[in-house]
Amino acid sequence: MKIIVIFIIALCYHFACSNERDLNKIEGEIKQDKLRSQDFTKDPTKFFAHRGLLNFAPENTLLAFEIAKERGFKNIELDIVTTKDNKIVVSHDFNLKRMFKINRDVCKVNYDELLELKPSQYFFEAVLGLPEEKIIAIRSTDGPWIKRLDSQQISLLDDVFKTFGKDFNYHLDIKIIGCEQELIQELVSVIEKYDLENNVFIESTRLKLLEKIISTNPKIKTIYWNDEIFSFSDEEWQDLVEKGIDSVDLRYSNINKKEVLRIKSQIKNIRIHTYTVNSLKVINSLDNFVDYIITDLDIFGNNVDKYRFFNQKSQKIKLSSPLYQKFKSILSYFK
Repeated sequence: MKIIVIFIIALCYHFACSNERDLNKIEGEIKQDKLRSQDFTKDPTKFFAHRGLLNFAPENTLLAFEIAKERGFKNIELDIVTTKDNKIVVSHDFNLKRMFKINRDVCKVNYDELLELKPSQYFFEAVLGLPEEKIIAIRSTDGPWIKRLDSQQISLLDDVFKTFGKDFNYHLDIKIIGCEQELIQELVSVIEKYDLENNVFIESTRLKLLEKIISTNPKIKTIYWNDEIFSFSDEEWQDLVEKGIDSVDLRYSNINKKEVLRIKSQIKNIRIHTYTVNSLKVINSLDNFVDYIITDLDIFGNNVDKYRFFNQKSQKIKLSSPLYQKFKSILSYFK
């Protein structure tokens, strides 16, 4: 019996040391990331955290935005859709299949039903790449950050504005704004409610929709998303300005730097956004050609110690294994 106990203790000790080595490795990576972050002296007002920091928390959730703020971002990008009962919610997809494995359009679901869904499941599976047994083990722990991750819900746009107010500038990407009829006034009203007209960019691929927003409240900035924008004639560019469009947005790989310089020399008051740039090398190459960059990168890296289990490089949550937990219970028995 003693031999068996000694064998179990030795085996558990091996796993405990392995776990400790994993943690030390992560902490070493974070120190390196911190040094890189300190060397990367970019203007924080230029970068938008894509759906919050989606490598640290479920995308488009209050926690993802909170982490983006604490890590140094002044701007966030988020997506909005509309529910069956005309609630404007923060979510990227028209359909629930990608994140929740439910083949239903958001327009067919009331907001109360969305509150039952867990964005953390997609985060654990797709972002962190964890198997189901590991997810079950994670959810059985008492870690406060795990509980916060698992408690995240699909939020109302009103909730985001109420929580963060003028702490951010917001890049709102409209996916659906009204299932039966456009809820332009409702969207503008929630922006006005928190006095955020100067803090919000509203983006759409639909120029007519942006014109309606401008006519409702011209103080709100608008972004026309069109990856073919540099094929526009000078007259078409000028038409955008006359309509009151503040910015254009396009994929970074479609940016024509010569055209950027030409357009900026002719049209002084239109800004260029680009998405989703996840390379510091590319960011540096675009620095003089664009006004705003959407990124998944944890560029500024403030409060590193607080997020030591969430590292953009490994994108893994390192926890004590169930066997190690048993080892601790055996040790406590002998004490």
